[in-house]
Amino acid sequence: MRKASHEKTLHYTIGEAGGQIGEIFKQNQYDVIAYNTAKADMDKLKQITDKRLIGITEGSGKDRKLSAKSFDDNIDKIRTAVTQDMSNKEVAFIYTSMSGGTGSGSAIRLAKLIHQLGKKAIIVAVKPVSGEIGKAENNYLQFLAEFEKEKNDLVLDMFENEFDYVKINKYIYETIDNFLNPIGESITTFDFMDSLKAFRSGYCVMATGKTKEIIVNSMFELNKSETCVLISQSPQSVDGYQEMTKRNYGYLDRQYYEYRVQENPKWTILIGGLQLPIDTISTLAKEVNQKAQLLNAKKDSLTFNILGID
Repeated sequence: MRKASHEKTLHYTIGEAGGQIGEIFKQNQYDVIAYNTAKADMDKLKQITDKRLIGITEGSGKDRKLSAKSFDDNIDKIRTAVTQDMSNKEVAFIYTSMSGGTGSGSAIRLAKLIHQLGKKAIIVAVKPVSGEIGKAENNYLQFLAEFEKEKNDLVLDMFENEFDYVKINKYIYETIDNFLNPIGESITTFDFMDSLKAFRSGYCVMATGKTKEIIVNSMFELNKSETCVLISQSPQSVDGYQEMTKRNYGYLDRQYYEYRVQENPKWTILIGGLQLPIDTISTLAKEVNQKAQLLNAKKDSLTFNILGID
């Protein structure tokens, strides 16, 4: 018998980066469906069998507008399929990159469809690699601008990126899986419905690591977070509430769950109720705009208008 985390969750991927993350989930018996605009990227997926092209087959070439248009042009077909997909599911995780064209342009649209069905939609998005500029930076800003309008209905779980894509993909899987499926003797029970409630609308970050050594890398001001859930899998008892208080995580709501294990101790943490750091994003947006002007590129007004940047 499969666990509730497998029976009640569906894992969508959008774009090449999302597809590679989804491969790991599929390999570990989760239900996974891949969307893409590029057939060539689809053909690389060996674990995922349910593969769906969004209109075009040559990819979006990092053009998020092209991806969004293709999604909108095929929205009736996609809605029908997603309605069937989610008929026996409670939540959908959507894996994507914020810097590409296909995922950046379509992930939020897919999440909105799922929300309209009365189901929870959690976008798990990877930020651009540090130093990745040009279209990647602009797509990232556009993605944030679009999500900012939907943050009261959807969840955006953001992961920092690094050059070792295999490593970050595995880390995302381990973090989500550890949260949905903590192992060990249950001292305080954390069931599937608890895990769903922990993902509150808006921005959140997650991390997993060796107990107190855990590092949460994020652009957000974590000491202003509203909520925090800490799951400890450890040989000995830990004062989890004290640890969250010491780090000043979750000033409105803190939850701690404990599991006893003898090997591979770890903590998994979810920090939510975060606010987009407008000053940081504004600085990046201005830099992107300056680069665009130097390249005589046309500035896309969507990002800058929503963020209040001229």
